[in-house]
Amino acid sequence: MEYGLLVLAFYLSVLTYYIGILLYMLPLPFYSIKKWAPTLMVDGVFSASLVFLYTLILYVMKYLGNVIGSDWNSFYTWITVKTGLVVSLIAILKLIGIALSMAGLGFLSNSLLSPLITLLTYVVIILLLITVVSAIIIEYGARLIAIGILLHAVPFRLTRASGAMIISMVIVFSIGLPLMPLFVENISHPISLQTSNLLDEYGVSYLIVHVYDKLGNGVPYPIVYVYVDDTLVARYNGDSRGTLNLLDPNKGLPSNKTYTLEVEVCGYRTRYLINPREDYVFYNNGSTILNIYLKNLVSLGVCRFIVVDNSDLLEVNVYRKSSNGNTTVFTDLEYIFYNNSYLSIVYQDSDYTSIYVNGSSIVHNESTRYKWRNIDLVKQTFYSHNISVVARFLVSITYKDSEVTGLDSLGRELYYMKDSINMSITEPTKLINPVVYIIFDLLIAPLAYIAVLTSSSYALARILGGAYPGIFYALTLGRRLR
Repeated sequence: MEYGLLVLAFYLSVLTYYIGILLYMLPLPFYSIKKWAPTLMVDGVFSASLVFLYTLILYVMKYLGNVIGSDWNSFYTWITVKTGLVVSLIAILKLIGIALSMAGLGFLSNSLLSPLITLLTYVVIILLLITVVSAIIIEYGARLIAIGILLHAVPFRLTRASGAMIISMVIVFSIGLPLMPLFVENISHPISLQTSNLLDEYGVSYLIVHVYDKLGNGVPYPIVYVYVDDTLVARYNGDSRGTLNLLDPNKGLPSNKTYTLEVEVCGYRTRYLINPREDYVFYNNGSTILNIYLKNLVSLGVCRFIVVDNSDLLEVNVYRKSSNGNTTVFTDLEYIFYNNSYLSIVYQDSDYTSIYVNGSSIVHNESTRYKWRNIDLVKQTFYSHNISVVARFLVSITYKDSEVTGLDSLGRELYYMKDSINMSITEPTKLINPVVYIIFDLLIAPLAYIAVLTSSSYALARILGGAYPGIFYALTLGRRLR
């Protein structure tokens, strides 16, 4: 279809050029008509040039997008994440509204929550409209440019402005729209919500946290504690893959200053000092990731792991085998024992285990049974009284697959955002703060960026010759003929 449009545009540009020649040759005494001759000739050449430059325009658009880092996949990921976040907050507000109505406080729900839900609905609509526009540009951008060139070639500049504007908008939005997440996050993050001294000082960031062991595998069901000046401000539970989704508007982590993060795995705890500016990983799609590596721990399954007091594991190999509804985890590792160092193997009491230690200097083996979250665990600890002793451990742990259902309860979570501002149905006015943040982050900032792209498109349209619509020329010609 694009080929047919370009052929028609070329014929119109040739027609425009020859109309200009015709006006040159006609013996007319009217200057207002005669002056169209050079204009039409130039327009015909310009429009024909755009026809022949069509492929080059598409190539330059793609090239410039790659140079400045435009990525449609990241853009759609950002849109999806943000839309889900807003929809989640709308659902929370609706649930709180139902609770208020059941408590006889329906007037609060109607007067306060309903306007907030309406504003958030507008945010969702804007995000969906931006998604539709981006889809049109991706699917039909090349065809729209061909249509713009066709309109640009119509004689007497009757649709020249429209064609120039279509061409410029496709070019500018194709290159610039994928960068909108980067623009929005830079101007809206971090933001002071003015909700409490803690949030004013430390800010808030919504992100995904991954907890990995020494081998880079996800640690099942970690518990993360967040401390600010030795005060617990958040507590989150991870899933079976070691992932914590903190994109919920009630959750989040500090974003401005360094804080302490403690990770607990079946009773084993280790602390880290987190600097958001250095440890948070920001992507062009607007997502934020925090990766935590437990370098002293090797995960073998749910509540099954090996932990050491330092990271001098020379070599670790883990193999898994499933048979007859049972899973066996084989671990082959070499570890350097220093003076008073240790290596502990933790597993569930119902497991069948076999531990072989190749090293006569390993003289002490301590076995401890304890209960953690209603799970009976065993910890085998190995010591050495010598310095720099290398020992090889062969560990086999067998358990029934039917027993690996995760943990019944990891305890109550403490939300950084919600609990810091003490958001509850007894103080519904504090629900305004996250909504204000989202309105600025996902409504005002994107609209401002769209306005920048639109003004840039208009500027490019002027360069393409669309500054003066053909109707103005017709009016001017009419006045001069009188």
